[in-house]
Amino acid sequence: MHMSKTPRGLVNRTLYFVQTLTGEQKTEYIEEILDDYHFVKSQNYPKATVKKFYELFTKLVKKFGN
Repeated sequence: MHMSKTPRGLVNRTLYFVQTLTGEQKTEYIEEILDDYHFVKSQNYPKATVKKFYELFTKLVKKFGN
């Protein structure tokens, strides 16, 4: 049986994807995720959705931000 090396879950798949980007692309992507977070928070999306964007943003900054 052939197993994919692609991680499971939105956050892990996103981290895997962002590793392939250039430095400038990583910065732009992280800024877009922050914009998305602010949007879902301002539009009163469910707390689980807001939390997912927050978690994704913080993990991206911890891994790729300076």
